[in-house]
Amino acid sequence: KTSSSMFEEQVLFEGLDKAEVCANVNLGRKERIIRVVVGLVGLAIVVGVGLLFCFMDISRWWRAILLPAAVFPFVALISAYQKTCITLAVQKKRSMDGKVSDITSQFQHQAIVKRCGFILGGASILASLLIIGLLAIPENL
Repeated sequence: KTSSSMFEEQVLFEGLDKAEVCANVNLGRKERIIRVVVGLVGLAIVVGVGLLFCFMDISRWWRAILLPAAVFPFVALISAYQKTCITLAVQKKRSMDGKVSDITSQFQHQAIVKRCGFILGGASILASLLIIGLLAIPENL
């Protein structure tokens, strides 16, 4: 390893609890639990409305309007899994169990921003797959 990569790793893991597996996080346990609950409830609502559209005499293309609403639950679930909040990343902050603090390390901030791209991309792909699945269900069930 080069000295700059060793320095980067040292900075990434500086000041973290041993319980944290990865240093590139900005969400604590309480915030992750809230995101999982919100994500599951949102996903249940989107799937429920989509199935309601399937059983009603509504054109299947009306189900496609659920795509924007389907992205948000997946963002919540993936951000809980990745332990990363997009809004906090933009503000260069972290919230660990209710205590908000600044992210002072440039390396940590860059790593968190990379995770945000993964969260948004993954949520968009999963929401698209969900809507394609809803569109595949025939009309007039």
